[in-house]
Amino acid sequence: MIALESAFGLMVSSIPQLSPEQVANLLAIAPRKLLGLPKATIEVGAEASLTLFNTNAEVTCTPDFFRSKSKNTPLLGKKLKGKVLGIVNKGQLVSYED
Repeated sequence: MIALESAFGLMVSSIPQLSPEQVANLLAIAPRKLLGLPKATIEVGAEASLTLFNTNAEVTCTPDFFRSKSKNTPLLGKKLKGKVLGIVNKGQLVSYED
């Protein structure tokens, strides 16, 4: 079953009282701590590595929504609040917009 692609929208939809900061902590900061990875920083001159998202946008989980080869999810047909717009990885923008 796939989940990473829908984790953000599922979290924002299922626990609406979470602030964007709390969602970022649960999905990005806490796992790095748990794995003993260094804290991610945003600094002038450093390569950016971050996720761009809209907590108010809605998406419908259709087979086309998922970029993974797997389409095995109980979320097909469900509407989720919150949408990942893209990522910046090593200074390169990867957009998820259609």
